[in-house]
Amino acid sequence: MKKIVIFFFLFFLPQAVLFARENIVDIRDFGAVEGDTTIVQVKNSVGSDLRFLVDKQTRTGKAIQDAIDFVGRSGGGMILIPQGTWYVYSYIVVKYQNVIITGTGDSTVLKGMPDSPCAHGYGILQVGFFGKEQPKNGFTGICIENLKIDGNIYQRGKPSAEFQMYNLVVYGDKVQIVIKNITSVNSGIDCLMLSFRNNPDCSATVSTSRFKGAFRNTVSVCGGSNIIFTNCTVEDAGIPFGGTNPRYCLDIEPNSPDNNPVDHISFSHCVFRNAINCAMGAVWARDVNFTNCLFETGPDTKQGIISNIACCEITISNSTFNGKNYQYSYIRQEPHYTERFGSKGYLVLENNRFISTGGEIQGHYAVIRNNLFINSGKALFVMAPFAIVENNVLVNCGWADPNGGRWASLCIGYNNDAKRSYIVSNNLVRFDENMLDIDIKTINPSMYFGIYIQNINADIQLINNRAEGFYRFPEIIGKEKNINKYRDWASPNMPPSDIRTETSIISGNSFGGPDWKKETNFK
Repeated sequence: MKKIVIFFFLFFLPQAVLFARENIVDIRDFGAVEGDTTIVQVKNSVGSDLRFLVDKQTRTGKAIQDAIDFVGRSGGGMILIPQGTWYVYSYIVVKYQNVIITGTGDSTVLKGMPDSPCAHGYGILQVGFFGKEQPKNGFTGICIENLKIDGNIYQRGKPSAEFQMYNLVVYGDKVQIVIKNITSVNSGIDCLMLSFRNNPDCSATVSTSRFKGAFRNTVSVCGGSNIIFTNCTVEDAGIPFGGTNPRYCLDIEPNSPDNNPVDHISFSHCVFRNAINCAMGAVWARDVNFTNCLFETGPDTKQGIISNIACCEITISNSTFNGKNYQYSYIRQEPHYTERFGSKGYLVLENNRFISTGGEIQGHYAVIRNNLFINSGKALFVMAPFAIVENNVLVNCGWADPNGGRWASLCIGYNNDAKRSYIVSNNLVRFDENMLDIDIKTINPSMYFGIYIQNINADIQLINNRAEGFYRFPEIIGKEKNINKYRDWASPNMPPSDIRTETSIISGNSFGGPDWKKETNFK
């Protein structure tokens, strides 16, 4: 078994750690006792800059710390944590490079003591720190794998504030870490926090792991670069004791745009579900990519923004947004144009499925291409100053969105604050009562259009779009139906064909605000 484990690390850890591959220790050799809750006196400096002094640890926690320090001082090695529950009272800290901590999977549990205080320094596992005493080559060659980490927050009680008591946290000016096959649950703040320096030599790979149940965010990324998540499940943000904001499953949020932003971060085949607030949020981050991911509301979700994005360069492709657990769910790109990152920010949505999920797209630049939106009470409302909306299919969207979306399934443009530019091409927008998954006859919109082009200061190209079926919106309970307010197309500046109940194919160039001049005949 030992040879198999070592063979794996030949491929996934830097060469510097290989010389220490025979330096393998078992925590029991340092005095760890499975299930033991004996408290001993210690003097440990913990936290992001080692400024918190803790004076208590379990006997087992001290043994694990001694094992880590032993292999660290020896130049590196592997710490084996056998099957069982191993209690800790305060942070265990990795202060060296070339350290591998491995268990047997979910049967190896690092668990917070029930009487461990909710305060700074009383988390489970800390990798790295900031300050003068960092290793010369940084916290490189680090691997945490095959463990379950249980913050035990339900027994410890509700935290009174946000404390540095993470289940697993990573700090440092230079970090290279692999996190694999980890289950992290029941945290008093975040199940995983990555907060290392935005340094081209840094990297973090997180794979085949599950993060569930956190008082604040399930996973937070507050700094770093070259970060890869694959095959991870991130869920139940803000559930313990009702949590504290933001309460996102995933929160990419540096402290400020000028202080260590996040660069080059990707997620593939990951699931983000059942947050009190958002499944995913991101701000002040560059080159963010999601592919083949699932973003989903859940039974505990309290508001409808599945994803909240601002001042980012972000691409989401081949993914699914499912808002069925919250009726009026949507993805939001916030309108920040002048702030750093804002003027260069973009959102690309390509080849995604939006189930019961609309969109409010307001950032600097957006590309919305080849997506399916189906059965969403919220509209797809594109307000970004510059946007391309093409080859999308929208079915039964926007019927319960009287304020955001201007009573339309697809709404383009907003405000007269600046000259805006849109290309809207080859979109199919439909209303089909037979495909609804909800009885909307109790919904009472004052009007409902397929495509609505607003009267704004903008250049808009409309090319080969089709809207159909909106004049067939069902009879509304308690209101007489007005066919002029249920149309396939509507716009203050559209040509006379707009007054027709049915408009088939509309193509050509539209208008440029109040100075609009007809350029192409609309069929």
